[in-house]
Amino acid sequence: MRSKRIVSLIVSLLLLLNQSLYANATLKATDNGAKIIASGDINLNSTTITNQGDMSSGGTTTLNASGNIYNEGGNIHADNALMLQANGGIYNISSNLSAQVIAINANTFQSDMDVKNISQTYAGIGSQNSQLLSDMSTLNALNGISIQTKNTLSLIGTTLNAGGALSLVSTEGDIAIASKTHEDSFDFNIKGGYNKGKSVEHLASSLNAENISINANQVNVIASDLAAKKDIVLQGKEGVSILAENDLAYTESKLKTKGSFGSKKTTLDMSHKESVVQSNLNANNILIQSSDASVTLEAANLIAKENIVVDAKADINVLAKQYREGEMHSVTKSSFGGLKQSASMNRVDALNAKEAELRTEALNIIMKSGNDIKVIGSNIDAASDLQLLAANEVLIAAAQEFSQNEQWRDKGDRLL
Repeated sequence: MRSKRIVSLIVSLLLLLNQSLYANATLKATDNGAKIIASGDINLNSTTITNQGDMSSGGTTTLNASGNIYNEGGNIHADNALMLQANGGIYNISSNLSAQVIAINANTFQSDMDVKNISQTYAGIGSQNSQLLSDMSTLNALNGISIQTKNTLSLIGTTLNAGGALSLVSTEGDIAIASKTHEDSFDFNIKGGYNKGKSVEHLASSLNAENISINANQVNVIASDLAAKKDIVLQGKEGVSILAENDLAYTESKLKTKGSFGSKKTTLDMSHKESVVQSNLNANNILIQSSDASVTLEAANLIAKENIVVDAKADINVLAKQYREGEMHSVTKSSFGGLKQSASMNRVDALNAKEAELRTEALNIIMKSGNDIKVIGSNIDAASDLQLLAANEVLIAAAQEFSQNEQWRDKGDRLL
């Protein structure tokens, strides 16, 4: 049924919207969907273009929409160039784009992972919420990738691989390169108690190229990875933020049992564990610049073979990311109708900090701020010169951490 629906959509696109398809193109249904194959070029022009199958050309593939382009679980390939142009938005959801060169121009561009939220309720037992994620979206170019938008450009749970230059530009909006959040939770009633928990996982976006250049109003890299054989350049007029996220594994269970002579036992176990998912930048040289605002590096891991340069009109903040780890186990017992009682508890709670790290293997680290430079709980390691140039103040301080351990036992040997 899905194959027939896709074929119908594409046939409607070809015949009703007065677009063009050239070079011996064929359309055929398969068990896996629909395909458009051309030994030469493919040229589609329409108000809206939706692809949910496979589109492949031996030459250049050009999609031009006066409205939006949707690539939903589909594959679009060109042996030469792949060019997508839309006056509206281009949406690449759990889909693949591949060519020698990829050029995208739109009002907005979004590449993301498809997610299906599933909620199940079991009468008298409890509930479970889970997310089913489809495959990551990918853009693969043997040479360069260029994406330009007027407004928002977002890459979420997406991998970009370019053999040459990778250029992301938003002329009036923001650019976000972010991880995809995956959450599951459950809450079940069991005889004499309950069992519940929650997990949060962040799946990083990844950009790999010879050179990476990102320019926008604001640039945000969140729990994601950028790697360049040569240079990484991030320029955000109103700010650049390279941030981390926290994964979470939380469980809690409580159980009440009864024994002889009116004895009762209650056991409570809790575990809360977070782990930091850092953003990682690795290149020959790394340049981060904000002409009008601040640069924030939160638990960011920056490694350059030669130089790291951070330049901001306002503040430069190099910060640690806090994360929590804790466990609690308690047991209470009573007998003789509650006249005799005992209890014990073991609790460990810690607030830790994951440092940011800036490191060069050969040359310099230079930070220039129009206001303050703050380095909190983080490491800066320059193979050669280290320059911290602030118009106002340079602050270097430790991050706040604490740990607490509580353990006690009341044997309750006497009758109350």
